[in-house]
Amino acid sequence: MEFYAEDAGRAENEFLAKMITAVIDAGAVVINIPDTTGYCFPDEFGEKIKFLKENVPNIDRAIISVHCHDDLGLATANTLSGIINGARQIEVTVNGIGERAGNTSLEETVMAIKTRQNYLPYYTLVKTEEILKTSKMVSLIMGIPVQPNKAIIGANAFAHSSGIHQDGIIKRRENYEIIDPKSVGVTKSQIVLTARSGRAALRHKLEKLKINMTKKQLNQFYEKFLELADIKKEIFNNDLLNLYESKSIKSS
Repeated sequence: MEFYAEDAGRAENEFLAKMITAVIDAGAVVINIPDTTGYCFPDEFGEKIKFLKENVPNIDRAIISVHCHDDLGLATANTLSGIINGARQIEVTVNGIGERAGNTSLEETVMAIKTRQNYLPYYTLVKTEEILKTSKMVSLIMGIPVQPNKAIIGANAFAHSSGIHQDGIIKRRENYEIIDPKSVGVTKSQIVLTARSGRAALRHKLEKLKINMTKKQLNQFYEKFLELADIKKEIFNNDLLNLYESKSIKSS
């Protein structure tokens, strides 16, 4: 039996402790502590879980669960704080969908635990390689698109458009990625050519197209690239090929 303490995030800790003691005596084996309105800050929510662990005398007979909302954008942080302070069950949703601003994101929480084992020495049974596929399925069924900059599953989560980042990624993926894209079902990182891209990224893309240039040729081509990039938001392979085949480039 699970007991759900609605709006526990704003409830007085002493009152919660007395009530939870009684419901465990009545047979509850899971005690759910929700931040129903998304009101709590992470340290505040963590302290609440810690208080219950230390002040409910029969808490060893139950599992503390947490259920957080994202009204202040803190659902995942509050959930992780709950885990750190003793929660051993968490309620999450794929893509963070849910009432109002949504609930704790499954993918964010699972990957935070997996990525920061030095800080969160716990585990889940989630097959993380299925995360992206599951996210897309839920998005399609629910008719709710995922924002491009959404952590873990957004289209831009493993995309790099800044020159210094691109150079670092090309040299060593871990320079700018703390998660291996394949671990969440993403095939590979993306180098996105924009006006902020540098020569390293441009050379990388050209070599993928079997186009090799000397340093001088690359510098000349880069100037033409920037002219086009100032006009277009993103430069694609066809743009590079057209630019390379243009007379202005051939005569350089």
